[in-house]
Amino acid sequence: FLILMLHLSESNYRGTGCGKAARPGLWGSGEVTNRSTRSKVADPPPWHGIAPDLDTYRRRGHRRLAARTCDLKCRSCIWACRMPVEMIIDHWNPSQKKYRSETFCYGPKSCSFYSSGPTRKVPGRRGMTWEEEDWIDEESTAHRSLDE
Repeated sequence: FLILMLHLSESNYRGTGCGKAARPGLWGSGEVTNRSTRSKVADPPPWHGIAPDLDTYRRRGHRRLAARTCDLKCRSCIWACRMPVEMIIDHWNPSQKKYRSETFCYGPKSCSFYSSGPTRKVPGRRGMTWEEEDWIDEESTAHRSLDE
C-alpha cells in the first residue's frame, strides 16, 4: 500500500502535544508526496525474499545445520529449514522406522552464519549406530560455488 506524508517547512517546529502547529505559517506547502521519493530503503537481502520452488531446493542440495544456529540466526532465512525425517532402522525390515526433526541449510556455502553442529547419529539394526560424516554434505553441494 502507499503511505502519504506531508512535508514540514524548514523553520523550527513549535507544536502542541497533539501535533498541530502553535503558530500559523510553520507548516510547509501541504504538498502530498509518497514515501518512495524520500530516502530509498535498501532492498532486503536475498535470503529474506520469496522462497523458491521445491525443485530449486532439491537441485541445490542440503547441508546439516546446527539446531541452535537455525533457531537463533537462520529462522527468517529462505534457505534454512527444520523438517521431519524418516529413518529406516533395518533395511532388511523396512517397516521398522523412526522419525525425528532435523535442520538443514540450502544456502550459499559462504554464509557467515552457517554452523554444521555435531554429526548426526542414526540408530541401526541390532543396536548399531551409523554416523553421518561431513563428506555427505560436501558431496551433496559439490556442484555449487561458494556464493551460489
